[in-house]
Amino acid sequence: MNMAWNKMGTIMIAIIVMIILASIYFFNGGMFDNVKDIVEDIKENAIDISVGMNELNASGVAIPNEQVAEVSALKSAIESMLASNKTNCFGSFGGFERELGNSDKSTVINIYYNNDPQAMKIVISNQNGQLYKILNFPNTRPCVVAGRSNEAKNFYAHYIDGAQLVSPYSSTVQGLTIFYQKEWTSYNGNTIRVFGWPEDGPVNDEGNNLDNNGLLFKGEGNEICFFPTNKEIDADDDGIESDSVKELKKRGTNLCS
Repeated sequence: MNMAWNKMGTIMIAIIVMIILASIYFFNGGMFDNVKDIVEDIKENAIDISVGMNELNASGVAIPNEQVAEVSALKSAIESMLASNKTNCFGSFGGFERELGNSDKSTVINIYYNNDPQAMKIVISNQNGQLYKILNFPNTRPCVVAGRSNEAKNFYAHYIDGAQLVSPYSSTVQGLTIFYQKEWTSYNGNTIRVFGWPEDGPVNDEGNNLDNNGLLFKGEGNEICFFPTNKEIDADDDGIESDSVKELKKRGTNLCS
């Protein structure tokens, strides 16, 4: 009997995931290919997982307890920021204080944009590619404070040095992947990748580049921005130096709520 219920649960989750992916395909054109490419990027750069390709266990899917709390904090922070009428403001979920993975267990977070209806979806999976949870945030999209048009430099000049704000200071993106990088010995750690950007950078050529204490930014278009970090330079194409991001969070100014 339990086996039958488990099988039924597996089938139901698989159907739900197929509906989500079908919706992306029909209502957002090429975004289906984007999701597949994000999956391939994870497989190449981190751990061997996929979305909708492995069996989904209705009752046995789990991630480490501390990451359950951090994912919940991320959800609450984004909801609070979106509920505010303010733009160009900050929020925080505290960050992923412990590594998202190691040789035995890993958690992968996919964040992608759905155009019609406009929404940002966050898909959390375990190390076997089994779906843990999908979070949906209407009327927003992901972005990063990084890019090849001086986004991070402009952001740093205004929000850290106090200069006049100059655009662009963030980059909206189609998708992000956050995972534990375990292949580069000297750069092991929580890592962020931007879908569609070249493998040789910006952002995508760095490891252990999510050292930001969970700082988030809400832009003028209601987008939610993540902070890729670098290790030496105040601001460059790869993002803002990690200590500067942490200092910005510590100031606690211009909060969304």
